[in-house]
Amino acid sequence: MGVDYKFERNILGSVVAIWNMQTGALVGRYGFDAWGNQVYMEVAGGLAQYVVNRAVMEFNPFRWKGYYFDSVTGFYYLQSRYYDPVIGRFINADDPRMLFSEAMMPMGANLFMYCYNNPVMFRDDSGYGFFTSLLILGVIGALAAVGGRAAGDIMRGEISSWQEYVGAAIGGFAGGILTKFMGPMAAAMSGAFIGTTTEILLNVTTGARSYTTGQVFRELLTSVIIAGIVAGTGQIVGNLFAPSVLPAQGLLNQATRQRVFFIFFFSEFGAAFKDSILEEGFDIFLGNNASGVNIGLRRYYVV
Repeated sequence: MGVDYKFERNILGSVVAIWNMQTGALVGRYGFDAWGNQVYMEVAGGLAQYVVNRAVMEFNPFRWKGYYFDSVTGFYYLQSRYYDPVIGRFINADDPRMLFSEAMMPMGANLFMYCYNNPVMFRDDSGYGFFTSLLILGVIGALAAVGGRAAGDIMRGEISSWQEYVGAAIGGFAGGILTKFMGPMAAAMSGAFIGTTTEILLNVTTGARSYTTGQVFRELLTSVIIAGIVAGTGQIVGNLFAPSVLPAQGLLNQATRQRVFFIFFFSEFGAAFKDSILEEGFDIFLGNNASGVNIGLRRYYVV
């Protein structure tokens, strides 16, 4: 019967220790420098257990930042390329098309560079350029949000304005990027805030609609609330349909793309109904609607 082991990770995602789940004993510890060079490997246990623990530590392929370590070459596998921690560079160049998307960066012309020479602040799980990865996540979020809005329009039998679609696209794009830096629900709520703000600004500047301060507050709050609720549902659905994935398997793997899509699709799908669901709830909470107002236990109607 096999033995289960548990990884202990630091804030960068590096595996710094391995624990035996059956005995609760420490198997050993790893240490890495900023560029991923393994500076030490400490093996725990007495003489009888040392040989087994050392084999486990050496056999384990997940090391610095959770990347897959090739013990034969000493390189890390980042899905599309191999990274050499000794020189702090990939051993082959990135896609030349990345020059057009990242040439504005100070070192964007270096296709062998790892994380813009800043391995402490950034990580590259796919082997593609960091900002290119963000762009891809943003596009996925934007397409998912527009698709969710369209699906919501079909369900409710009413077409949203172009301002709402532009807001959905911008909010989805921003939220998709933010999934790299924060949790899915926080990213969805932030994207909803940005998208709704864009929609309000477009409506005002084009003269399509005017807002009072209270209406702006209600629009923003309802969008953020519904994004948080529905993004949670979207994350659950995404976890069901997306294959399970280890952190070392990358930023742009299939599971990550599917989760981002589900989250922003369902968020914007729910946002299409916000006028008839949450905003009506605000009216009930505030005790008024188009036909009258509640004062105490009585209802007064405007005649």
